Amino acid sequence: WTVLLELLIFILFYKYNKMRLSGISRRHCSTLVINGQSIGRGMKIENISPITGERLGFLSEATIENAEQAVVAAKKGLKTKKDRRHILREAAQYIRTNLETIAREETIDCGKPINETRIDIEYSADIFEYFANQTMTNEELPGNYGFRAKRIVRPKGICLLITPWNYPLMQAALKVAPAIAAGNTCILKPSPLASLTCFRLAKDVDWQNTLQLLTGHTTAAQYLVKHRDINFVSFTGSEVGGRHVLTACAQAQPLRQAALELGGKSALIIRHDADLDLALELALQGILPAAGQICSATSRILVHANLISQFSQMLTTRLNQVELGIDPLSDECQFGPVISKDRLNAIESFVDQIQHTENLLFRSPPYNFSSHKGFWARPALFSDVSPQSALWSQEIFGPVLAMRTFYSDEEAITLANDSNYGLTGALVSRDTDGQATELLSQLNAGVLWLNTNQLLWPETPFGGMRSSGFGWEGGLAGLHEYTQYRTLIYPSSSSI
Repeated sequence: WTVLLELLIFILFYKYNKMRLSGISRRHCSTLVINGQSIGRGMKIENISPITGERLGFLSEATIENAEQAVVAAKKGLKTKKDRRHILREAAQYIRTNLETIAREETIDCGKPINETRIDIEYSADIFEYFANQTMTNEELPGNYGFRAKRIVRPKGICLLITPWNYPLMQAALKVAPAIAAGNTCILKPSPLASLTCFRLAKDVDWQNTLQLLTGHTTAAQYLVKHRDINFVSFTGSEVGGRHVLTACAQAQPLRQAALELGGKSALIIRHDADLDLALELALQGILPAAGQICSATSRILVHANLISQFSQMLTTRLNQVELGIDPLSDECQFGPVISKDRLNAIESFVDQIQHTENLLFRSPPYNFSSHKGFWARPALFSDVSPQSALWSQEIFGPVLAMRTFYSDEEAITLANDSNYGLTGALVSRDTDGQATELLSQLNAGVLWLNTNQLLWPETPFGGMRSSGFGWEGGLAGLHEYTQYRTLIYPSSSSI
């Protein structure tokens, strides 16, 4: 009896700790939201916690029938009489009022530390507030030949918005807010790996049919990309996924406009005059948040030959201090798990293989699963990486750094631009020779950072070039993505 009692106590203690760790409850389920109503019937998909590796709950798998229902509801939303600015302000207020609850739910869903998701959720509210205050107006153009002209601004119509799992609510906000502000209606399709906070926002705010939510895998989205009533597609995700979306838009009748925010393999350049303490912090900021699952991650580090020895030692020391397995709901957690077992296996397998051909300078020791099972990838640092290596060219989407020495500014720019991607780039320099800004502008990237990294606010447009996609999110450029222009030419005598 003593043995049985001890076993029972152990089981109860183990279950309690897992529940405490992840905050799991049966509430963590998401359904479709169409016509302002939550629809939970049909096939269900398991929602797995990246913190424990166990089931959080279920989400609904949207069908083609659901997709058609969403289109019908979105058409109604185009005619809403409610002030769209008021809708966006309601969304911002809802997020601010429930910030801690939403942040915790996002941590549970995608594994990011609570200190990160609090920032993400607050930023999401800022985005809604920013676009609530923006307006698009017609523009009077110079006249000629006895005629006048105007550029007329109109919404595009029904927009299909496909978002990823690394910044669930923030990525939704960056698409939904400008789309609605410009007069459109939206069908939001979040990733099945993390859609809880998107469901909460769609369900709890009165969108007046300007927003519909479809959860699940790709069936509904694939159908809608080619749907005749969809006027615009905005996609954030992998390069492979973006190419599929672009191909489908090209095959659609009529042709479909699209904006793509895809992958990256960005570089952080540490010049000869860099402040190494600042460079160290920026290097970590570029790879540790979201466990390196960031399209804008500066996963390639270029260090001047005069600094490489000291910086390598500093970076290795700090990476060795990264603790794996701390509860992401704790304020002490600075590094969370990756999103899924498949993602973990892909990262670990890549590092296992590439270390046979590249110089592995540091890798965190294997994670101890004795307390709970989770998907923590081990930070890794490679030095003297060959530009011909897959480690230099491929987006790993995990906490893996590729470092290389350079001897001149020209060599650094050449190495940094040696990529099919063009999303972001960063440079650290005291600018003793006044060349830092000019050097940074030579990078083939949409967003450039001098003496900072991963910094944005609602007014700043974010976007890339080359295989990182095209189109902008944030700022007025992000608003323009959801508008279409018409040129009106009319007699000067007209009273238009």
